[in-house]
Amino acid sequence: RGNLDASELLYRRAGAILEDWHDLWNLQRVWSSLATLLHQRLRLDEAEAAYQQVLQLLSAEHPSRDKIVERIAASIYRRAEQLLAAEQKADAVQQLLRIPDLAPASEIAMTAHYDAANYLMDLQQWSQAQVQWLDFRERYDEHPLAQTLPAKLVAVYEQQQAWSAAAAELTAMSERHKDPEVRRQSLYLAAEYYEKGGDIATAILRYRHYAHTYAEPFDQVMEARFKMSELYRQTSEPQKRRFWLRKLVVGDKGAGAERTDRSRYLGAFASSELADDSYQAFARLPLKLPLKRSLQKKREALKKALSVYEAILEYEVAEFTTLANYRIGAIYSQLSRDLMNSERPGDLDALALEQYEILLEEQAFPFEEQAIEIHQNNARRSWSGIYDKWVKQSFSELEKLLPGRYHKQEISLKYSDGIY
Repeated sequence: RGNLDASELLYRRAGAILEDWHDLWNLQRVWSSLATLLHQRLRLDEAEAAYQQVLQLLSAEHPSRDKIVERIAASIYRRAEQLLAAEQKADAVQQLLRIPDLAPASEIAMTAHYDAANYLMDLQQWSQAQVQWLDFRERYDEHPLAQTLPAKLVAVYEQQQAWSAAAAELTAMSERHKDPEVRRQSLYLAAEYYEKGGDIATAILRYRHYAHTYAEPFDQVMEARFKMSELYRQTSEPQKRRFWLRKLVVGDKGAGAERTDRSRYLGAFASSELADDSYQAFARLPLKLPLKRSLQKKREALKKALSVYEAILEYEVAEFTTLANYRIGAIYSQLSRDLMNSERPGDLDALALEQYEILLEEQAFPFEEQAIEIHQNNARRSWSGIYDKWVKQSFSELEKLLPGRYHKQEISLKYSDGIY
């Protein structure tokens, strides 16, 4: 018994004799013993072949058939382990993938299938890995390992940039995962991937669900609100966009100790976007007769517009500080122009009309002076290195308001290198 070579030779000779005698019962026992011996010696290809011989000798209804099939699967699995140890991962995968078709209901088949799909990911064979994970899900949906499949498929889809497919898996995780933190993170990532995949309608649904469901962490819900405002900009739904802009403003103001530079930036951004409504409402109001009444409405609109832009200045975010200052200057400048362009009474004689014009100028001049001062203050920010869009526009306004100072043309002097 201790001599394996002799034992193998004995089994093979006995098998040949029993085959000649047509003693099938003892013949399958000999082949089974030989297969076990070869398996123990890790001659796994030969062990598989021997087990196949046993299988051919058994009827389809034989009670030992399933056991022999599992032994074949075990030999294949051990062969795959040998290939892995020899750093032949691709060949090992091919061996492992034979097992699910051979013994689909066995535990070893589930393990082999799962391992093969993981190794395909290691090999960065993403499309093949996708096929195997989906096949595993279809075969073994009730197996505990199936619970890990959404995360595996997300990773595969990410590598293939199949964003909508990844988002669908993440949505499922956000609904079914046992860990509430995983559910939260999955929902936000699903929204991002739907957006990245161009499915804006579904991205809006996911961001909205997140923003209404998770108040914490604060920075994440602020980003979700910001995303909603931007997506509604894309879909041209201004009323819905304003809703989320107001959420950003309120969120930042009520953040307390959780307030961050980013939340303050988003609050300033949202405030500046909302402020444009007040600015446009002011700019659209005409000055018409009777002037006193229309001017009163104009002043009320001016006061409201100034208040919202002054609130933006309190954020102390440079990008929106220059914007707010420019707009405040533009408001005063607009009022000055509107006064000068306002409707004149039709029953004035020449002298009365001249006096009326002088009165309008007296009314308009202080507003123009305020506009100049504010634009100058904004323009001076360029001295400290801030020269953004709104500083440039303040310079442009000053060229119109004070052309003698701000609209001078450079004079270039011609010279000659000649000697006279």
